[in-house]
Amino acid sequence: MVEYLINVALGMAAPTVAAIIVVIAGLVFKKALKKKHEKAPRWFIEGAAIAWFISLALVMVDSSITYKHEPFDKLQEQNKIEMINKAESDETVVIKDLSKPIEPNNREDFEKLVDYSK
Repeated sequence: MVEYLINVALGMAAPTVAAIIVVIAGLVFKKALKKKHEKAPRWFIEGAAIAWFISLALVMVDSSITYKHEPFDKLQEQNKIEMINKAESDETVVIKDLSKPIEPNNREDFEKLVDYSK
């Protein structure tokens, strides 16, 4: 449980910094935003809060955080690989000759194919 909370806190680091920057920008540019619309600074803060809560929900159900890691058993994996290799090496290999047989030409057929005109 403690690891899960640590992972959630680490996952929320970037969204929290981003929300703080947006809120500070909203407060710094409050006068300029009020010229555009009376409630614009409030929208900045509300938008940052909504985005932060959505990020929190997404981080809490993220598969990389909720995934339960199983330790890697190197010996078991090596045994699996050896079993597969042994099964493949025990198979009998059959080589099938699919080429055409070579038929020699007799002297008459050879003379028909050769041109001595040069």
